Amino acid sequence: MAAGTYGWKLLAGLAAGVVAIQAGTYAVLFATIGDAAARGQFGDAFGFANALFSGLGFAGLICTLNLQRAQITAQQDEAAIIHREAAAALTNQQRSNHLSALTFLMAHYDVELARLSGALPSGPSGATLLARRATLKAHREQLEGIIGGLHAQVVSGLGDRHVR
Repeated sequence: MAAGTYGWKLLAGLAAGVVAIQAGTYAVLFATIGDAAARGQFGDAFGFANALFSGLGFAGLICTLNLQRAQITAQQDEAAIIHREAAAALTNQQRSNHLSALTFLMAHYDVELARLSGALPSGPSGATLLARRATLKAHREQLEGIIGGLHAQVVSGLGDRHVR
């Protein structure tokens, strides 16, 4: 049985119980006190109870509103924490993707350098080959520095979740 169905059944049962008590009280009073003026005086004797239960109901309403306010505040705080964690995870994922792309580029440089190292520099094309090799080595060294810094950022962003 769903919680909402149980709540409506409970409410209907309580309402029916209150109506039954009121009808029973009226029947007993009508049977025991015959005069309408005497019944009115008897009912006026319970006026304080009406004020008491009205006040208690209002106090219950104020407590309920206060509890709901506290729950809403807690939900907002939790949503803010989740938002911050999601933003940090996204940033880390972007850095990790960038790191993967740079690592792939460095592997390409390694392959290209290995290919160029096998070639013998001679003549005018040899100078071009040496210049190309020097450029690739410089790019690779620069890339190593960038990858090292980016890797440190990714690891620091992972915190305790990083597996070494």
